[in-house]
Formats: sequence, C-alpha cells, structure tokens
Amino acid sequence: LGTPARPTSQRIPTAEGVSVPSPMLSPPQLHPSMHQPPTYQQPHPYHHQPPYPQQHPPPHPPAAAFQPTAAGWGGSPLGTMELAAVRSQVAALAEENAHLRGVNSDLRETCSHLSSEMAKIKRAFGALSNLVDAEIEGVHSDAAKLRAEITPLKEARSALQAGADRQDAELTQTRALLEEHSRGAEEWARGLSADVETLRREAAERWRLCVEDARERSRATEELKAEVLAQAEAASSHTSGRSRAGLG
Repeated sequence: LGTPARPTSQRIPTAEGVSVPSPMLSPPQLHPSMHQPPTYQQPHPYHHQPPYPQQHPPPHPPAAAFQPTAAGWGGSPLGTMELAAVRSQVAALAEENAHLRGVNSDLRETCSHLSSEMAKIKRAFGALSNLVDAEIEGVHSDAAKLRAEITPLKEARSALQAGADRQDAELTQTRALLEEHSRGAEEWARGLSADVETLRREAAERWRLCVEDARERSRATEELKAEVLAQAEAASSHTSGRSRAGLG
C-alpha cells in the first residue's frame, strides 16, 4: 500500500449533500514517547492509544508534543490494518449514503404524493363540510318551520283537552243525575206496580160485583117477564070469557 499522504481534512458526503470533516481519515498523531515498546499487556490492534497503566498513569503531554513521526503512519502493519479498515468503512458509508439518498428521494416523492393527497383530502373535507353545513342549515330551517306549525297545533290540542275535560265533568254530572233519576224511576215503578196491582184487584172485585148484579137483574127480569106473561094470560082469559058471555 505504501505510505499514504496525510490529508489535512477530508469530508464525508451526507444524505443532504453537506460534507462534514471526518477525523478517522486523518492519521493518528501520537507522542514520541508512545512509540517506545510498552512494558504492559498489548492493547487491541484497533485501539489508537493503549490504556495507561493503572498504577502510575503518565501525565498528559502538551498539545504541541503530538506530532507525527518521521517514519510515517502507514509503515507499520497496524497502520495498514487501520487504513484497510478505514477504507472499508468509507466504502460502507458511501454505499449507505447512496442508499440513504435513494430512501431520501423516495421519501420526498412519497411526501409530495402525500401532500397532493392531503390537499385533495382537504378539498374533499371542505366540500363535505360545506355540504354538511348546508344540510344543517336546511335542518334548522325545517325545524323552525315545524316549530311554527306545531305551535298552533299545541294550542288547538290544549283547547281540545280543555273541552274534553269540561265534557268529562258534564258527563260525570249527567251520569250522577241519571243514577239519581234511575233510583227515583225504580221507586216510582215499584209504586206504580203496587198501584196497578191494587187497581187490578179493585177492578176484579168490581167485575165480580157487576156480574152478580147482572145475574140478579137477569133473574128479576125473568121473574118480571113471567109475571107479565101470567098477567097477560089472565087478562086474555078474562076478556075471552066476557066476550063469550056477551055473545050468549
């Protein structure tokens, strides 16, 4: 691979097209004292700085002391591995960036489509709201008309109810009078029946007396007739005797 050039700063493009500086593409700047072989356990090969010993951590060197070594950054196997890892990471980031750009484009198209659909929905909701408002206004006007028509009907119903109440009261009074007159008529009928029975008995008695009187008169008439006939026969016989005597 050779010794890579030390770029002062490199930028990674993002999804929005704005590049930001990437510190991982710059070679690590270590203190010269850190290039000496350590006396403790070797760190992980991907660590830029080995951990300090826990017993006596070295003091922080000044910022001016951190300068790159003359041998270069990529001369060691560790630098080569770091560079390969950084390149693979850059490739992965570029691929991910391309994917994110595609996703961003799809999202923009989707947002545009959703915006147009939302505008259509808003217009539809506006038309529906206007229609509902018109229907509500019509219902309110119909309700006002119905109230105006119901008011005289309520008044007429109240008048009819008052008339029905008066008729019920009059009917109750009439029923009471009829019951009272019915009781009086029953008493009068019972009295009339008694009077009729009395008159019937009196008429029967008078009829019996009349029949007896007629019989008596019939007997008297028969006796008078017989007496008259006897007298007539006697007179006739006397007249005939005198006439015979005169002739002799």
